[in-house]
Amino acid sequence: MIKIDPIALELMNNSLSSITDEMMITTHRTGYSGSIKYLMDFSAALFNARGDMIAQGVALPHHLGAMPGAYQSIMAKFSDEIYPGDLFALNDPYEGGTHLPDIYLFKPIFVGEVCVGYAVLMAHHIDVGGRTAGSMAADNTSIHQEGLRLPPLKLYERGVPNRAVFDIIGKNVRIPDKVFGDLRAQAAACAIAERGIQAMVKRHGLETVQAYWDELLNYTERMMQKVIGDMPDGSYTFEDFVDDDGMTGEPVRIAVKLDVLGDAVTVDFTGSSPQAKGAINSTYWYTISCVQAVFRCLVPPQTPNNAGAFRRIKVIAPEGSFVNPRYPAAVAARGVTGYRIDDAILGALSKALPGQIPAASEGGNTSLRMAGSDESGRQFILMEVVCGSRGGRPTIDGIEGVNNPTQNLSNTPVEALEADFPVRVKQYGFVPDTGGAGQFRGGMSLVREWEYLTDAMLQVRSDRSRFVPWGAQEGCPGTGSENLLNAGSANEVRLAAKFVRDVHKGDRFRHITPGAGGYGNPLKRDAQGVLKDVLNGKLSTEYARRVYGVVLDLANQAVDTQATHAERARLASHPSAASTA
Repeated sequence: MIKIDPIALELMNNSLSSITDEMMITTHRTGYSGSIKYLMDFSAALFNARGDMIAQGVALPHHLGAMPGAYQSIMAKFSDEIYPGDLFALNDPYEGGTHLPDIYLFKPIFVGEVCVGYAVLMAHHIDVGGRTAGSMAADNTSIHQEGLRLPPLKLYERGVPNRAVFDIIGKNVRIPDKVFGDLRAQAAACAIAERGIQAMVKRHGLETVQAYWDELLNYTERMMQKVIGDMPDGSYTFEDFVDDDGMTGEPVRIAVKLDVLGDAVTVDFTGSSPQAKGAINSTYWYTISCVQAVFRCLVPPQTPNNAGAFRRIKVIAPEGSFVNPRYPAAVAARGVTGYRIDDAILGALSKALPGQIPAASEGGNTSLRMAGSDESGRQFILMEVVCGSRGGRPTIDGIEGVNNPTQNLSNTPVEALEADFPVRVKQYGFVPDTGGAGQFRGGMSLVREWEYLTDAMLQVRSDRSRFVPWGAQEGCPGTGSENLLNAGSANEVRLAAKFVRDVHKGDRFRHITPGAGGYGNPLKRDAQGVLKDVLNGKLSTEYARRVYGVVLDLANQAVDTQATHAERARLASHPSAASTA
């Protein structure tokens, strides 16, 4: 029996985290596509020999919880055929994947003849074929339109590359040099992890290492037990909506019920809409990953990042619903559903934990693809995400110009875009008088506008234009997203939240992200804080008076205290007089 030393346990956790972070750094520095170099759309993890995730990199939470599903599919096929030097690949959403651009690589880690664990690196690839460049169209109606499906297979066997697989990939993707470059970056990251774990076992011994890995899982489980155990027993419900499925124009409902009993919780999506015609369907494992990402936010930040946190969480996702679709449903744009799953769970948690859960964030990153050929005939695919803002919090305003809480993506620098692609960024900044009003206001909307210097195909996946981010504890809802083509011109066109269309040289596309929800009664907001927002250009004086009841003397950069008191009293007696419109 190995005696666990708490200091050594913390050092072991830090060592595992360092290995996964080194995997992330290696991928970032050696990747070829903008998806890896700029957006950082990839994730790393370590598994023990039983398939338990024992560590995660500083990566995308929505990726990480889906990895066990991919592991199970690989083991079901290859459990008796795993050798040193093997490298497994998979992207099929119906065998543990999330959507086709996300390709998993699993590398078994051997010490002598014993497999002690697995290194996992999942990356979003710039293209995997299909009917549209970038493989992400929300108006797909079948998985067969979305690109190349890779079942569990060996990309390398005993250290030798599988040339047939590489040839098939190369013939099915539009920019094979980028895809192969990113695959090599993933493989290099897994090799880094292999060396790190082998060194750890050599230093401490396999029995000791495995005992500490198990204790890390148990420790994390106890931390989550404490969080759930502190919630009052009961059922807590919430619903939210995706604007549309990219095809029918009809809203799609997410219904969630949290059943808390003792130190365990069941997350039940019964009552959610049937699987959608368009490509917003969320695979079963992606739905599980979203649930886990939200609950991970509840434990103290020093809690180890491993699968122990999720032993006390059960997920019910009815088969045939859009949170667990049946084959061959399209899933390319499942990310927008993932964000809405997060929002719905947080909404239910705000009832279980009043005063502790922020208002809704912007609703998730907007995903954009532009594809075509430049003047030399070279084919290109521009992949961007537009990050937004977060909801007002119980003691402080929401943050602007950051990523959604369940992602760690980044936008592409303007300089890199204009150097690499036939596009010019005309505008990038915040939009005043957006976000939800509150005692602690929601983060503002961002605006980004591109001018296209060549004819191209444009596909956009956005949301929250109809169903805006919700406010909390009397806070106001946020504001909706907008998509405009040639804004301000005689040819201005207002576009849907999700679309695929051709654009032409000289066209301008403007996207405005949703503004996040507010927290608390706006009339309780510190008047000096409102003044500061006006002076910083975040609010107009008219908005400050109409919504917050704050009357300003801008000539003296001061609050008119007497007029503000009277205006707030008037608004309090006539709540409908205040509006965020």
